[in-house]
Amino acid sequence: MVLSRSSDGKQVTTDSTEPRVPDLETLLGLDAPSSFSIPTSVWGYGGLHGGLAMSVAAAAAQRALPGYVLRSVTGQLYRPIRESFALDVRRTHAGRRVAMFEATITDRARPCATITSILGTSAGLAAVGDQTRNRAPIPPTVHPPFDHAEKHWTIPVAVLQDVEVRLVDTAAADSPDDRSSLMAWVRLKAQSAPPSVASLAFFLDVLPPSHTAFMERGTPVPTVEFSAHFAGPAPATEWVLVRARSTREVDDGWGSETIDIWDELGTHLASARQLRLPVPGAAP
Repeated sequence: MVLSRSSDGKQVTTDSTEPRVPDLETLLGLDAPSSFSIPTSVWGYGGLHGGLAMSVAAAAAQRALPGYVLRSVTGQLYRPIRESFALDVRRTHAGRRVAMFEATITDRARPCATITSILGTSAGLAAVGDQTRNRAPIPPTVHPPFDHAEKHWTIPVAVLQDVEVRLVDTAAADSPDDRSSLMAWVRLKAQSAPPSVASLAFFLDVLPPSHTAFMERGTPVPTVEFSAHFAGPAPATEWVLVRARSTREVDDGWGSETIDIWDELGTHLASARQLRLPVPGAAP
């Protein structure tokens, strides 16, 4: 992707080359294209996977300021992205410690999502001492990935075909009355190196909602809003442990989740919250 800036140094745009059809591994790389035709293999519920859209936008911001670390990505997805993906990123603030970017994703010139990324440095913060000391969530005590069976989903999420998922917390599968949490080791099947920080947005969103994950067909419950805060370090391992908890489910369908992610060394990588809404008339 080619980035350029306006005279004020804030605009980050992309080239207008012919859109290509990338695979999942390419889209999760730091050099992910900003314009491409969307293969159905990277669909989530009825369009491009929401976490994947977040990752592509976050990676674009990271490329614009390689000396900064991704700290946050927040997005609102108000229309499915189904055919052509076009990303326009604008730098809205660039300070000594904090930089902010706003991105718009369009499909055939129709706006589909708005995503904000925040990057920062740790310059000068060492003097703060205990106030900045890491108080990360404690990793769950679980067995390594290959001690767990691979999960093959029956839900209609095409992108999961390229993701290896090994369920750790199977209580939700065994007890219909306790489906508030889901935990699994995950990695890309084609992956040969630890994922980038930007790609963690995808992994945070990769598991289906726990209350629908074990239905025969599953109910399409796409993301409406997603917000992730990153701890800073990139994963040190290919496998990451994802724990998702449904924190709010109401009769009208709106639901919230809290998600945490660690690498195999037990390093906490990120936390996220997301808001979901079922597709009308799509219940099994």
